[in-house]
Amino acid sequence: MCKSTKCFDIINYADDTTLITTLSNLKKTNHSYDSSINSEIANINNWLLAQRLCINVSKTKFMMFHMPQKHVPNLNLSINGVNIDKVEEFNFLGLILDTNLKWKPHVQKVATKIRQINGVLNKLKFVFPQRVLRILYTSLIESHINYCLLLWGTNYDQIFKLQKKAMRTISFSHHKAHTSPLFKTMELLNIRDMYNIQLLKLHYKIKNGVIPPYFSNFLSDDLAQRAPVYALRHKRVTVFKPQRDFLRKNAKFQLRELISKFDEHLLQRADNYSMKSYITRIKHYYLEQYQVTCVIENCYVCGLNL
Repeated sequence: MCKSTKCFDIINYADDTTLITTLSNLKKTNHSYDSSINSEIANINNWLLAQRLCINVSKTKFMMFHMPQKHVPNLNLSINGVNIDKVEEFNFLGLILDTNLKWKPHVQKVATKIRQINGVLNKLKFVFPQRVLRILYTSLIESHINYCLLLWGTNYDQIFKLQKKAMRTISFSHHKAHTSPLFKTMELLNIRDMYNIQLLKLHYKIKNGVIPPYFSNFLSDDLAQRAPVYALRHKRVTVFKPQRDFLRKNAKFQLRELISKFDEHLLQRADNYSMKSYITRIKHYYLEQYQVTCVIENCYVCGLNL
């Protein structure tokens, strides 16, 4: 299929096919990109027909990714004369993509699932012990949070509130209890630290060369060239200053910022430890940061004698 088009990159998963390109890769005819795209789609469709395969046009959609203030052209795309619908968001392998990549629809989807699970846990706490509730939490809630967390993990406020509610439920605590001691006691991480763990996993893979080539330039000025990054005391990576909020929330910037502030001795263990041992050490490091006792003066919650 790849040889049937010169403009599209193709992603295949089971019987789903995704075509990706940028407008700069296409020829503009009569102030429009329609003919170029439709021609490429026709070539792909002809290749599929030659292989005795066909496209389900009713399920075929297209999206245009752009910055919110960016004006994009209107496209009229079709397959065999049947128009392809343009959508503002799409469920791609369980991840909801939106045109501006702000991830709000996906965060809302995860929040809805966690609310439903919280309701179930609130009833099950009268039946099962804490050990079983913790297993249910990790299998039903953490799994949803961890899925593609590198992409949407900076938009964590809503999910964090629901996560804290779940922690109070499975630990049989008051609905206003501080959650930092609960996370530490249950040996579970909050969503922000879960996001950092995912970033450090990416860092480990980059440093050890076990990652697809596309990601090898995430830290191109140091890790990609195997430079002695940690030999420098005050400069481990170059942290650029993004001018847009979109770039600030990008995993590339978040990883650089995290590495520049993270414990140097722990980062060095990525050279000698297995992935599992490395992440276990980092998890313990984050758990040690959680406060067991409240340090807020005249705290209202502590005054309730929970």
